[in-house]
Order: sequence, then structure tokens, then C-alpha cells
Amino acid sequence: MNYLLALLIAVCSLQAETITQVTKSNLEEVLSSEYVIIDVYANWCGPCRRFAPIFEEVASLEGQKYRFAKADIDTDEEVSTIYNVSTVPTILFIRNKEVLGRHTGLMTKDAFLKKIQDCFK
Repeated sequence: MNYLLALLIAVCSLQAETITQVTKSNLEEVLSSEYVIIDVYANWCGPCRRFAPIFEEVASLEGQKYRFAKADIDTDEEVSTIYNVSTVPTILFIRNKEVLGRHTGLMTKDAFLKKIQDCFK
């Protein structure tokens, strides 16, 4: 039982390190990475809640290649204003501070992985 608890804590801490919560104060630091994927979401949004575990799984798989971040449209208005996001979930695919692609709405894991590859060829 203690082993399972330790494993769960390790996975949660790894996940926390893999995805950055974007705020006004850390936006420039997040964007300093070459490849950035930002999930603009809202806590009250059903499709956002369904996409969250997919985003987290892909971040754990691809976190060494890309910077994964989340921005709450209600509390982190800076991102939604800069990138003209009015619908959630919206996923932004950014390379060197330039948006190369975006997707609005729910995606499957396979569709998300394909979108990443298409945007960052």
C-alpha cells in the first residue's frame, strides 16, 4: 500500500513539473521555450474537463520535446487577450513566440498528437 501511495505522489509531482500554469507574471518565461503548447481552458467547461487528462498524458509523453502549459481563460486573461481566444478549449501551438496553429474544441489523443506533429514539422 505504501508503495502505491509513493508511486502516486511521484506521478503527480512529475505531472506538476511537466505542465506549467501560465500567469501574467510567467508568460514571457513560458514563451522563451522554442516549442510551446498552451491549453486555454475554463474550470466550468465540460469539453475542457474531458480534454484535461488527454493533455496531461501527452505532456507526460512529449514533455521533453515541447513546453506544455495551461491558461485559465477566467483568471489568466493575458493569454486569451494576446492570442484572441474567446472559445474554450483552445490549444495554441507556438514556436519561437509565433502561433503556428490552433485548435478549438475537444480532441482525441491521436488527433492531438497528429496536430502537434503537423504544427511543428
